[in-house]
Amino acid sequence: MAVQQVAFAAQSYQAHSVALDAQRCVNFYAEYAPKDAKTPVPVWGCPGMVAFAQCGDGPVWGMCVMGGALYVVSGQALYRVEADGAAVELGATWVTGPVSMDTNGTDLVWVDGETGWSYSVAGGVQRIADENFYPADSVVYFDTYFVFNRAGTQQFFLSPQEGVTPFDGTMFASKEATADPLLAIVNSHEQLYLFGAARTEVWYDAGNAAPSFPFQRFDGAFIQRGIAGPHAHCLEDNTVFFLGDDGMFYRLAGYQPQRISTHAVEGAWQAYPTRADARCFSYTLEGHKFVTLLFPSAAATWVYDVATGLWHERESWTGDGADSSIGRWRANCALMVRGRVLVGDCLSGVVGVLNPLVYTELGATMRGLLAAPPVQGLRERVFMRRFELDVETGVGLPGTPAVRSVAYQPRGVEMTTPAALVRAGAPEGMAPGLASLLVSLWVDLPEDGAPRGLVLGNGDASGGQPGFFIGVANDGTLAGAQIVVRATDGQGQAIVTATYAFAGWGAGWVNLILSLSPGERQVQLYADGVALVPVSVAWSSAAPIGNPAGQGWRVAPWNGGEGAGLLAAPQFGGHTAGSTAVYNGWSNTSCMPDRSGNMISLGSGAVNAVSPSGSVVWVLAKSAVQADILTMAPGLDMLNFRLNAVSVLLLGQYLVVGVDDGAVWEGIALYQANGEAAPGFLGFVYNAIGGPGPIYGANQCFLAGSQTINDPILSYQIDYPAVPRVVLVFPSIAQIIGGAARVGGAQRALSQAGQYGGVGGVPGAGDQICLSGTTGNASADPVRL
Repeated sequence: MAVQQVAFAAQSYQAHSVALDAQRCVNFYAEYAPKDAKTPVPVWGCPGMVAFAQCGDGPVWGMCVMGGALYVVSGQALYRVEADGAAVELGATWVTGPVSMDTNGTDLVWVDGETGWSYSVAGGVQRIADENFYPADSVVYFDTYFVFNRAGTQQFFLSPQEGVTPFDGTMFASKEATADPLLAIVNSHEQLYLFGAARTEVWYDAGNAAPSFPFQRFDGAFIQRGIAGPHAHCLEDNTVFFLGDDGMFYRLAGYQPQRISTHAVEGAWQAYPTRADARCFSYTLEGHKFVTLLFPSAAATWVYDVATGLWHERESWTGDGADSSIGRWRANCALMVRGRVLVGDCLSGVVGVLNPLVYTELGATMRGLLAAPPVQGLRERVFMRRFELDVETGVGLPGTPAVRSVAYQPRGVEMTTPAALVRAGAPEGMAPGLASLLVSLWVDLPEDGAPRGLVLGNGDASGGQPGFFIGVANDGTLAGAQIVVRATDGQGQAIVTATYAFAGWGAGWVNLILSLSPGERQVQLYADGVALVPVSVAWSSAAPIGNPAGQGWRVAPWNGGEGAGLLAAPQFGGHTAGSTAVYNGWSNTSCMPDRSGNMISLGSGAVNAVSPSGSVVWVLAKSAVQADILTMAPGLDMLNFRLNAVSVLLLGQYLVVGVDDGAVWEGIALYQANGEAAPGFLGFVYNAIGGPGPIYGANQCFLAGSQTINDPILSYQIDYPAVPRVVLVFPSIAQIIGGAARVGGAQRALSQAGQYGGVGGVPGAGDQICLSGTTGNASADPVRL
């Protein structure tokens, strides 16, 4: 007998009688396949979520892009989020719930139904306190005006042209065709859609000169349908989607609402305590336009797939247990920014990135449910001798730990000497002149009378050996030139020596960014974004900077001469030249704080976090790291296990702990910074050495490519300068978290040491590059390279 193919779950559709239809599709979505595919309607798992930025404690109420930057209202503050995920609090905003936001390119405006707020670079965050401003649920920018509804009325009013205040008390109008209150305003196709509680009007810009009101109602463009609530609409697929006052979901076709909800989902919504708090937002992923309808009071999230016309449900969990469900999806809003789908978390201040290769949501387990429709034959019961379910294996989270040995080959990884570190433009977020970035370094040197300083590079203070040297010192070390930059060629001959005075020590952490290009005879030094004027600059040649194999880069204390001194501030952990047995007497190679401002160091066999006040907030002991690793790789050789380095990545969001077992294996353990609590373990990858060789030393890490969670982690072996240095290419942060390490990610791997955490050097000619990693194993298992 031929195998009969039956339809399986592809949507959520539970009829009043389950004998008729009882499909459920939770955290899965369907896709129509080509005619020659194995099955016509495959079902895929919804994407996971990885943290991109931390914006306070949350929840995230709204997001908007202005001037290329992302602005986030989280909790009761406004944040600006940079391209690398760094979040800066801009000011307090006392909102009480979800916000409507829009911008004219210079001013950002948001309202929450009770208060109105604005932000500009020049004016900062300000509450709109104009006497002619009224509480509003909705704001849109339309033809040089901000347009607001006056909550609880039929009226809407305007800001001044190309500005926010002052408001003109005569610049208002009313939704006049029917007496229902105006709930929401939408700008679509150069027209204003005024959604009321029962009917909708369309207005346009008639160009009426002041003092006349500039907009007029479009006669004949009247929609016999209202909206369920102020936030129950979104723009997608070149039209407006909205939840109607009748409990049906519509998309507009011109001025005609087309019902796209089904009887089953409408029945589910009918049972909710209210639909007035519904929120609607959309996002596009892998060709699917997902229109998301959130019911906060009912703790439910429904998603309409424009590509298929099918509905599915979303649900989130906060832990590994099935009882940790929050009922709804944890996303409060979504926005496409720089090619990423960013979502605002309802449980915290995290802005996350949706990633189909990740199988968790901010570290919490994702679960799915597929319930098939009833199967019948000519209204009779069907007896099955065999049932075959076609499921792709090897993806998602495994039931038991396993170790896999697979190949990993990123595309286009290229390591170059410092002289070749020339980019077409400055790294994103940096000053335009920084096209030859060598190093970004965070330093705290108190002016407390003690000689304090540090040195970074592979050269020396006198310039007698090949390489690069930057030394920084306070008044107690060098009274005049407190920053010294020196570079020499491969024979140790001078290229340039530059000195700078700096009066900013003692005020806390200072970010030093150095750009050095011998070919152009250009050296630039920035302190917290301000260019420093050199006291002296002496160029001797335009030769490439020497970076010979076997001459490792270092970070060490400096006394202004050839000897070592006391490093940085007491908050740094108080390391001195004699406190450890590591090379140069100092093991703290992470010169950047985590996202909570704690300084991360490695000393006495443990990772330490020291707060700005000088107190130890947490300690990650070697035994704890070992235990974390063994949960994923039981039986792994731990005879000579040690911690060899710690690095801070993505502006302090993640910690990478370098680990090894002598000449047996080298690896990294990934953790997520967690404020004053101990960091959370995310994953572990390692390279099996199998005996003494060049892959042997401390794993100081930085990110390749554009330095995102999707770029490979590069580990620079620095401890053994007598052997060829090695760069290990580990999977990306997202791949380690999701366990889905795949091919690709790095277009180039220039060492921007310290820019996003850690400091280090750039491998030069003669260095080895070990390209290792994983591919195709979508699991959370430890990965052996």
